[in-house]
Amino acid sequence: MFKKRHIALVMAVITFLTGWLVFLFVNENVSAIEERNYIAHAGGEIDGFTYTNSKEAVEHSIGCGIKYIELDLILTADSILVAAHSWHDYNKMTGNSDLDFVPTLKQFKSSKLHGKYTTLSIMDVDSILHANPGVVLVTDKMSNPAILEKYIQKYRERTIVECMSDEDYYYFMDQGYRMSMYRGGKNIVKQFVHFAERKLRGKSNRYSACVVHVGDQDKINCKCKFVYGVKNRQQADSVFCQNEDVKFIYVDNVE
Repeated sequence: MFKKRHIALVMAVITFLTGWLVFLFVNENVSAIEERNYIAHAGGEIDGFTYTNSKEAVEHSIGCGIKYIELDLILTADSILVAAHSWHDYNKMTGNSDLDFVPTLKQFKSSKLHGKYTTLSIMDVDSILHANPGVVLVTDKMSNPAILEKYIQKYRERTIVECMSDEDYYYFMDQGYRMSMYRGGKNIVKQFVHFAERKLRGKSNRYSACVVHVGDQDKINCKCKFVYGVKNRQQADSVFCQNEDVKFIYVDNVE
């Protein structure tokens, strides 16, 4: 009887603690973001061109009142972070027949996209963030902590990192970045355990978010969704109305 009482007590304590953590976990995710937000995809469309990640595209999006600017970040041949969707796309936009060519920073900066648009290095991105205090950077392609910390550490509170691995996801959650989001299915058990550890260590809340295609938005169970595959703000508004968990939508045409 003595053992049964102790087992019952232990089970009751475990149940209580589990319920408390679940409550906090769910509320952290549910209360993440209330407003609807547009993200300028790859800087946003400019003159009908998409995926340019160009200075002109970013400036146009900011001028249209877009607060969240997504840029694809990759490394040049001399290991400098720049904004380009891929080197294949970059070479097509610059007219280079060698689609596998990887430029140095100097070569990258001296080239023009579609003959007229200006490329962006991470130093240029820094200048844009400095000049526009309300703008938030959303990253893609690159989620290596060592590289991102080197370049954008001072803009942690204004950077949302799209993470490519569990390890990167949890790292950026803990390092004071505005938000971490994950492309793919996180291990929910691992996420819950990590969440509990952060609570016990007194870490501040960071919201859980996931990236899904517009066609899969109803298949993914996540309380703060970033949706891509949307052409314009009108289509985005329709998606927002259909799913209350969608808080951010990448759009090409931001007008």
